[in-house]
Amino acid sequence: MKKELQQIIEIKKHLTGKELIRTEQEPPRNPELLIYQIWNQMLVGWPPEKDWEPSPEEFKMMNDMITQFRNAKPVKEV
Repeated sequence: MKKELQQIIEIKKHLTGKELIRTEQEPPRNPELLIYQIWNQMLVGWPPEKDWEPSPEEFKMMNDMITQFRNAKPVKEV
């Protein structure tokens, strides 16, 4: 396991952008890694064929919701 963790650290050193961010929540997508094989066996549909990207409409909707939350007035306690 220690050797595998060292491999993951080395892999992450060469990742950038979305690939690097993705490895904060899941293992690197390298079929040689035991952790990848375990995830692949235990999680249905992983790894996804295509990573989800929000459409422009979805992105705008998310930003609008965040703005509403930020601008909301606190609820008074009774």
